Amino acid sequence: MSADAVLLTTPLNALHREFGARMVPFAGYDMPVQFPAGVMAEHKHTRNAAGLFDVSHMGQIRLDGPDAAAALECLVPVDVVGLKPGQQRYAFFTNEQGGILDDLMIVRPHADDGFGGLLLVVNAACKDADLAHLQKHIGTRCTITPLPERALLADARVQPIGLGARDTLRLEAGLCLYGHDIDTTTSPIEAGLQWAIQKVRRPDGERAGGYPGADRIGREFSEGTARKRVGLVGQERAPVREGATLHDANGTVIGRVTSGTLGPTVNQPVAMGWLQAAQAAAGTVVHADVRGKRLPMTVTPMPFAPHRYAR
Repeated sequence: MSADAVLLTTPLNALHREFGARMVPFAGYDMPVQFPAGVMAEHKHTRNAAGLFDVSHMGQIRLDGPDAAAALECLVPVDVVGLKPGQQRYAFFTNEQGGILDDLMIVRPHADDGFGGLLLVVNAACKDADLAHLQKHIGTRCTITPLPERALLADARVQPIGLGARDTLRLEAGLCLYGHDIDTTTSPIEAGLQWAIQKVRRPDGERAGGYPGADRIGREFSEGTARKRVGLVGQERAPVREGATLHDANGTVIGRVTSGTLGPTVNQPVAMGWLQAAQAAAGTVVHADVRGKRLPMTVTPMPFAPHRYAR
């Protein structure tokens, strides 16, 4: 972003500043990266209690009409038709090559919420492209309404948390960040996201296929992939950051790191990255190149910190 670019603000911008947030540019918005307590304290507070993240910069899009769910299934490989009121589902838009255009959440609100149809929450950097994608492909089958005036919150009783802790928390949880761990060149199967494709939309399912890239994704379900997204734990204390190349014992490049940090909860360097499938088994030791020094890392199942999700 150029120095002259004007940053957008969320409805909570003044409140962040009142709370003493350090603000930074993020996806075209003026966003809080941390509050006075600091990233480590915010991370631990969220683990032990709960944190309030301002994600109002993300895109919210409403789809209305009796054909909205079926229409959306033409663009995502997940079960939208089967969503019940009050349920939400993780999904991804795919391109004709089976790559991920964006990942998103799909919500079917309760009727008494005063909101019919479907609500989509998409990534801030992709929201304009996502809206154009929806309008181009299913705009004649349902009404598509962007909701730029809406903010997104958790609960007013919890401590405000910035982008820094959000990143360390999602990495410890093994969650992908679009544009870093997944992008248009990666398929959901390579990324280990096949859990998000329900049985009814899989190759032998009742509503199989019918979305961009279905041939590749269906083939990878049965044949596997040449590379995989993996979790990595450092054997030394130095964190390994995005972009570091990964090498085998002979020094051959076999992958790269896409996200990395020192995990505040697990108190170890943790990372995610891509490895050739033959070297992606848990327990495999690889070496990350950090400024010319080779640091050993072990392929490890994710999440790095145990989930405590409540349904």
